[in-house]
Amino acid sequence: MRWPFACRSRLFSSGNLGSHDGIGFWTLHTARLGSHDRQHRVSVHERLHHDLIMSTPWGLLTSVLGALTEVAEPSIEHEDMFLRAAAWSTDVHEMYATYFSIGLDRTVLDADDLGDAYRAYYDAADQFCPDRDTAWPARAIFTHAALIAAMAPVALSDLLARPLATWCSEDLYRLEPHHPDARWRHIVLHKNSAWMEFRRRGLGDVPPVDREHLIYTHKEMAEALLAAGVVTMDRDDYRQLIGQLLPQLNSYLGTRPHYEIVDQPVEPSRAELEEHQRERLQFRDRPRRKAPAGDTLVRHWTAFAATHPGLGVHTVLYWLRADLLERQVAGQSYASSHVLAIMPGVEPDPASDDLLLWTMNGDLGPDPVARIFTAHDQRLIVATTLATIADAPDHATSTLVPQLYTLIDIPMLPVLESWAAAGAAVRWHSSWIDGPYPLYAFAFDVSVNPGLVLLHLTSSAGRTLLLHWLATNAPAAFVRDRDWGAEESAPISSLVQHLTAGWWFLDQRAGYRKSPGTGLEY
Repeated sequence: MRWPFACRSRLFSSGNLGSHDGIGFWTLHTARLGSHDRQHRVSVHERLHHDLIMSTPWGLLTSVLGALTEVAEPSIEHEDMFLRAAAWSTDVHEMYATYFSIGLDRTVLDADDLGDAYRAYYDAADQFCPDRDTAWPARAIFTHAALIAAMAPVALSDLLARPLATWCSEDLYRLEPHHPDARWRHIVLHKNSAWMEFRRRGLGDVPPVDREHLIYTHKEMAEALLAAGVVTMDRDDYRQLIGQLLPQLNSYLGTRPHYEIVDQPVEPSRAELEEHQRERLQFRDRPRRKAPAGDTLVRHWTAFAATHPGLGVHTVLYWLRADLLERQVAGQSYASSHVLAIMPGVEPDPASDDLLLWTMNGDLGPDPVARIFTAHDQRLIVATTLATIADAPDHATSTLVPQLYTLIDIPMLPVLESWAAAGAAVRWHSSWIDGPYPLYAFAFDVSVNPGLVLLHLTSSAGRTLLLHWLATNAPAAFVRDRDWGAEESAPISSLVQHLTAGWWFLDQRAGYRKSPGTGLEY
């Protein structure tokens, strides 16, 4: 997958720290980020790319073109248009994401790993306001409005109003003089007159940045720039164009995730958590490739054994829907709907993409393998996912497994809300799992899901948003239980370290096969 907006660091020149696909999802490369603070900063940076895409006319254009490249029969022309539209807005995107993810954080600004390119993006945005003595919130609002205006050329209106089936490369080429990076250069030439107009309207002193004030000043900026010949699309016109375009796009996408228009105010903590469901945690640049293990499981238990101070010697068994295993480990397709898989308990050779992997038909559930381990008095931890369980054959059983450690691989927010709607008693705990691929693990014990320890693995930004939702939205029956968390810490820590060593990534896009209309697909 090509990543139009990729976040790099001078300390990690071998790859990206994070990236946004230009459509609607973003990725963090956990092994390259390490610390809680850096993970949080890059996550916010990528989320800001997402906000700019989803809230502006040029962002909508880019996202729609990108979505069209992922339909069943993609067009090379759409691919070229998508990459060109993204390239023509790179400077505006990076200024926006860099400036507003760092703000006035001197720790970041004084560090030596920001990189010359990102320091230049920050400085360009920071120096846009002509009055350096004005308080930062006012300067930030002024800069924010200008960057949004750059992404809203009125010349784009005609293309967005036309039927999607008629779009072609010539349409985009005609927009070249009006693309965001070119508009930004024009806006910079007229920043003094725009600032004078802002001050005349009493916008020089403002309260801390809030969304309503930002939306208000977008109109003010458009009016301030009009006299300079920079014409910006009216927000009401943009909204009308969205209403005409998105139904067409959704018909192209078929069963793929659809675009929605949010017409009503949304509770902030819910909206933030909902958007964060688009984040993907990636552990390596490409999936490992299966090296078949043959009958190694029977002959050499220790080839797959893991060790942990709190558990001793144990083995991790994965029970997965077959397509979910194929997403994580390359090299084989499976005839059965579900697969049982075991991989070594030690970190694979980082110089090799090979992963020793033992597999068998999993349509009967984990009991066939659990029975073998029980007979040999070997400790077994069984991991699965919510999508796997939801789509399991009716005859699959796990009666020999006292607990299934179950990854939540569908959107987290609907799961939480379904527990609340069911009146479930929920005890939960969160912890930082250190190691080569550090992340946060939330564990849930839910009364309506007996026998499952449900796990949500997320970044530091995701942790902050989920804690905020739990503090503001969760019913009284949701209780943080540190004692239970301590009891489960060893198996959860071992499982997370084991999983991240072998899998390619984690996200919340597994979806359900049996019930495509549940609303839980993503």
